[in-house]
Amino acid sequence: EERFCEQFCDRLRVPLVIERADIPKVARSEGKGIEEAARDYRYRVFERVANQLNCNRIALGHHADDQTETILFRVLRGTGRTGLGGIPIKRDRYIRPLLEVEKATILKYLSRHELVFCTDESNSDLSYSRNYLRHHLLAEIRKNVNPAVDQALRNLAESLEEEERFLEEIVDEAIRKSASLTAGGKLVLDLNRLGRYAVGTRRRTLRRCLMAISGVSQAPDRIAIARLGRLCERARGSMSLPGRVHAVCSDARLYMYQQKIPRISLVLESDAGVKIPGLFVEVRRTGPRKAPKKIRRAPRAKTVLIDADKVAGELVVRTVRPGDRFRPLGMRGTKKVGDYLTDRKIPVAVRDEVLVVCDGRGIIWLVGLEISETVKLNSRTRKVIRLAYRELKTDRGDALRTLTGSAEDR
Repeated sequence: EERFCEQFCDRLRVPLVIERADIPKVARSEGKGIEEAARDYRYRVFERVANQLNCNRIALGHHADDQTETILFRVLRGTGRTGLGGIPIKRDRYIRPLLEVEKATILKYLSRHELVFCTDESNSDLSYSRNYLRHHLLAEIRKNVNPAVDQALRNLAESLEEEERFLEEIVDEAIRKSASLTAGGKLVLDLNRLGRYAVGTRRRTLRRCLMAISGVSQAPDRIAIARLGRLCERARGSMSLPGRVHAVCSDARLYMYQQKIPRISLVLESDAGVKIPGLFVEVRRTGPRKAPKKIRRAPRAKTVLIDADKVAGELVVRTVRPGDRFRPLGMRGTKKVGDYLTDRKIPVAVRDEVLVVCDGRGIIWLVGLEISETVKLNSRTRKVIRLAYRELKTDRGDALRTLTGSAEDR
């Protein structure tokens, strides 16, 4: 792989320091085959060269014979409809302009024009199953079963690709109607809405969402999707899935995420707002200002007024911590934040996204839920501080579209 990539960069006249990698060791540590680990290494080089040259497309040399081998390999390995579609001609910024041209035609063209090309030496190593299929199995099938096996397999892929586009458009619709992102980027599926679709569509939607959250391009196996489907049918419980993904069902919703929001603590300056890292939200502080004539209170308000004279020290916005307590409006004593969230039926899966604003004595606002009795306004209030919580819906919507993609994007 390193020699191949060095030739590749040399032909492009790109000075590039190749990242050295013990590919067999990487394969073992990541639970991959050597060919898959080598492929990942090669693609990292392509990405780096493309970024260095400011290229918006990466053209790969896959040809029609590669397509034939891929389809047959997937059939023998056991694949679903998606896998039978073969290699896509375009994915993200990768394009394959030679995918419908046979290898013999390409070699003939190179020979006629005396063009030099790179050769991956591992392609002749028969210890790899892909090479055995290429040099032996396909040759036997062409000789003894079907001389036109290449075209037959490619016709199958073409037919299934058209059907796949249609089915994926249905999945796009299912995601638009049932999926959303929490403030912390957790993918949420409304199971009641998703349940209106056929079983096949539900499975495809779960597969797409699991791939999106895990960040893995390879589709999860049937076992993982079946487990996730059973969790959705029970509508309660949790499980771990491939790609370090956690799935939790609560209140007819499925939450999928890789990790919880880390602890956050930021100072709230006067007349300023802060975007919370890892969350699609902004918290803003305004004032102190003159107190209003009328005092209005609303539960779960996203904008609150607190008595400026009752605030001790600087204001800090942070995530909830274990053991946090505060004094909800109207109560004499304190209450655990966790118990308060349980009473308000806030799902456990999103409690790491709950923010609090604190002064020097403790929590004065459970953001978007309740202020503390210690800073409430009364008839003696002279100055107030305004605290506001704003969801960055545009950012969240863009993230959801990027996360789940669409048939057109793919």
